[in-house]
Amino acid sequence: MAKFGLKPVYDIEDLSQVGKRNVVCPFFASKDLAKSAQLIFCPYNYLIDARIRAAMNIDLAGQIVIFDEGHNMEDASREASSYVITTDQLRDAIDDMAKVTSGRRGRGNGGGDDDLSQFSEIHGLIQDVMHRCRGLSEWMESAGRNIPIKFNGGSKELSGADFVLQLGQVGLGPDEFVKFSAAVEEITADKAEGGQDEGGRGTGSMGRGDAETKQVSGGTLMVLRGLLVVLGYMYNNAKAHLTDYRFVLMKEANRNNAYIEDESGYRRKRKQEERSEWLYRLNFWCLNPAVAFGDFLKAKAVVLTSGTLSPIASFQSELGMKFGIQFEANHVIAMEQVWAGGVGHGPHNTILKATHGVTEQLSFQDDVGDAVLQVCRTVPKGVLCFFTSYAVMGKLMTRWQESGLMLELQKCKVVLEEPRNSFGDKSIFENVMEEFYAAIRGVSLQGDQTGALMFAVCRGKISEGLDFADDNARAVIAVGIPYPNFMDEQVKMKRAYNDTNIKKGLLSGANWYDIQAFRALNQALGRCLRHKNDWGALILLDVRFTEPQTSKNIQGLSKWLRPQIHSYAKFSLALASLDAFVSTRLAADAMRRKEGAAAVVQQEAKPSSSSRPASISDLKQPPVIAQAEDAENAVTDSEVSSFLAAVSEMDDNLLTDDELSSLFTSDEDFSPQKPKW
Repeated sequence: MAKFGLKPVYDIEDLSQVGKRNVVCPFFASKDLAKSAQLIFCPYNYLIDARIRAAMNIDLAGQIVIFDEGHNMEDASREASSYVITTDQLRDAIDDMAKVTSGRRGRGNGGGDDDLSQFSEIHGLIQDVMHRCRGLSEWMESAGRNIPIKFNGGSKELSGADFVLQLGQVGLGPDEFVKFSAAVEEITADKAEGGQDEGGRGTGSMGRGDAETKQVSGGTLMVLRGLLVVLGYMYNNAKAHLTDYRFVLMKEANRNNAYIEDESGYRRKRKQEERSEWLYRLNFWCLNPAVAFGDFLKAKAVVLTSGTLSPIASFQSELGMKFGIQFEANHVIAMEQVWAGGVGHGPHNTILKATHGVTEQLSFQDDVGDAVLQVCRTVPKGVLCFFTSYAVMGKLMTRWQESGLMLELQKCKVVLEEPRNSFGDKSIFENVMEEFYAAIRGVSLQGDQTGALMFAVCRGKISEGLDFADDNARAVIAVGIPYPNFMDEQVKMKRAYNDTNIKKGLLSGANWYDIQAFRALNQALGRCLRHKNDWGALILLDVRFTEPQTSKNIQGLSKWLRPQIHSYAKFSLALASLDAFVSTRLAADAMRRKEGAAAVVQQEAKPSSSSRPASISDLKQPPVIAQAEDAENAVTDSEVSSFLAAVSEMDDNLLTDDELSSLFTSDEDFSPQKPKW
């Protein structure tokens, strides 16, 4: 890789560029490199999801596994051991397997009938798996027809015992699982033997004809692997985890069946006879994250890190793993660099409590908007405002557009909104963020604008992983507490599950529900205050944060933040305190910049004979803060500005060491006090 100009640490983007230039697949290149690597960075799901681990040949045994941002581990583990399959997916997989076994898939060179006989064994396995999938699809449609329709669909929960009995009737029960598992593994191995392209389709000939004419598609393999993994979790260890699952069959209007993948791998419109009025969705919901996380018991060590792991006890009980070493630290910044306040009333004395019914009230919407406006007028540069959901954010922003308040916000800040559906197109999100950062730099400001205001949601992309250090976020506003949707079926089932299993060490359903909300809130609040010299304000617009320190709402905040929270009965008092804090911090920043600039000049004014810079880059090192020792060496602000302007105009690529030497009057008497510029 070195000959391609890559450093020893191979970045994903770098590998992608090298692959494009040299017509090499960066994905398979990274898989080969991983075999000899000692340290590998990868997304969560590469390790947690057993399907991906199997596809990537990742063995956890004896490994040291470190999870950064580990606060999402519970949700990620539950998701990894859950599975959802639809009748459309099954229908497509069945059609694909039928074409493979009948030889109807387009044949390449040498793909005659004689070649088919060589695959009779694998074709027999494919036919067996296809028969089981057809049985499951037919049962889903038959059972789904009896589900009462409410609005555009309905659902029915299935008991574990009855569901397993039904799976047995279609060839997917505990007794038949071993045979099904062996068949899927053989089909998968046959697919891997021929190689795959980036879309999961076979490309190699295997020396036995065109692989793509004889192998199932990547989409079919994903369906089979999904079934294999979830059934394995359910049946392993004498069905020990069966009670950790809930099974729900859903019926919904079919809006996603307009297209299908044809024989050549391209999408085409479905024919009328291939469409169905209803889509049936079978959910295997795992409520115990320890089911998937138990795979890590074979690792040598597991490390979870995050700023919002508290309470750690819940992680031990939920993940089913005892963490022998635990550490909960305070924040690195000094407390005078933080302003944290709970504000219970708006500028017009409206009680701020962002519950479902209250957020519908215009008085609440208007007072929240006015509060955000006054904060933006007080705090320079970047301001982040987090809502509990996209629905609440959209509702309030619509109201502010109608009332004219949005125009007032746009007079003092560039106003941006986190894209809701940007995961499919990264450029949408990147463009929004670039516009935000440009406003912070002052590039796109107009009139009296002083920075940017970003509206976002808790659990969104902005709240989870981005770094808004320094001017990028001088204030974070949180409107309400982001509880999960109380009416969501999975949330209701998880709460009931925890209540039933308290004796196993799990938190009660109510405590689990609270922790989900405050972990999301603490993540959002942590977007600013990113290093020891940073400063910022955390503004909680909700009356529940004006309660005593011992209340559950204050105790739900991060350990370092709890002592910092001040309660403000009136918004005017909070704003006055915030204004004083901002003025103090801006003055401190100005003093630090002045002292730093003076130190640069002083350091260059009295160098030792051995301190001559090797190149112009040495003149640009971070300054050491120091005071001028006497009046003779003191510098004025204008002299500091002139010196820094001169240094900033120099270009490392234009000045060699010899050219640097020529800037000064004498090599023997090196004195930056007498520069020629």
